[in-house]
Amino acid sequence: MALAADALARIHDRRVDFVTSPDAPPGLSRDIEGVLSGADAAVIFSGNKE
Repeated sequence: MALAADALARIHDRRVDFVTSPDAPPGLSRDIEGVLSGADAAVIFSGNKE
């Protein structure tokens, strides 16, 4: 719904390696401060133990 309303989605994943993952989706970043800068909302998903 947010994307249908032209919301900008930015994604943070500190584990992604852009050298070995050239097909990483647009908007993916290792910079959490940059991803959250100016954000109106944040959603957190975690598939690891940390």
